[in-house]
Amino acid sequence: MIFLGPLYHLLAYLLADRVNHFPLIRLLVFSLDKTILYTLIFLAISALIAHVKKRHQPKWQVDRSKYGHVLALFVYLVLLLHLTVLRYDWQWWRLSLVPGVTLRDFHWLPLVDTIKLAYGDSSFSYWYNFFGNVLWFVPFGWLLAYFFRGQRSFFRVLLMGMAFSFMIECGQLFLGTGLGHIDDVIFNSMGVVIGHFAYDFKHFFLMKHESR
Repeated sequence: MIFLGPLYHLLAYLLADRVNHFPLIRLLVFSLDKTILYTLIFLAISALIAHVKKRHQPKWQVDRSKYGHVLALFVYLVLLLHLTVLRYDWQWWRLSLVPGVTLRDFHWLPLVDTIKLAYGDSSFSYWYNFFGNVLWFVPFGWLLAYFFRGQRSFFRVLLMGMAFSFMIECGQLFLGTGLGHIDDVIFNSMGVVIGHFAYDFKHFFLMKHESR
């Protein structure tokens, strides 16, 4: 780790022997560390582009709202991909496909494994599988609703969310970093819907407040 190494070692010292699901904490810290690195690179490139554009167009101004949402989307996608598909591999360009894996290995039958988790020994696994998959895609619905404002944006954003979720599941399956599961796509899609409705509610509230 480049930035969060000391934090991780502190957490490992305090929690490694006390928390059963410490690998999740380790994965989160590791993913955040990589996200910080790529975000700094993104900010540096953005600043360079803005500087060049300002020199050629002195009156040009950055749309702070749009840039803020672009930055938030970038950070979110990088973090999500490292939590799901890329995981602990810094050199993601060296990832290789697992031999012999096909879409037949994808778990296509919905909710069967989720029901098994509900009646399993670990309630944490069930709740994390459900709420984790839902909550991690709420920002996707919110941010894409901002970029695709207008008619039929809901269905467009929902389809994009489902497609992105399916790509993540396939990436996990073929790269061997996880399982490909239709339940995750379903729960991710629920998160997209919640995020889109939350954005619509905020937009409606602001419009109503401004009209007074």
